[in-house]
Amino acid sequence: YWDNALEEQEGKYKILRLGFRQLKGFKQSEADILIAGREKKYHSVDELHNAGLSQSSLLLLADADAFRSIGFD
Repeated sequence: YWDNALEEQEGKYKILRLGFRQLKGFKQSEADILIAGREKKYHSVDELHNAGLSQSSLLLLADADAFRSIGFD
């Protein structure tokens, strides 16, 4: 999860999952929180904050366009 990874092919496309190392200043402890809750479907930024992510990490994720899957471009 820290490094970039090429996921298994789904349909005719492969998925490139960008690692958290792409986010300068993102702490591994915050990445661990996200990984631990990966099975949970987050529906809001507030849920991520309540899970333990700091405001600064949420801003880094927002700048990286990580919230598109929950409808925030």
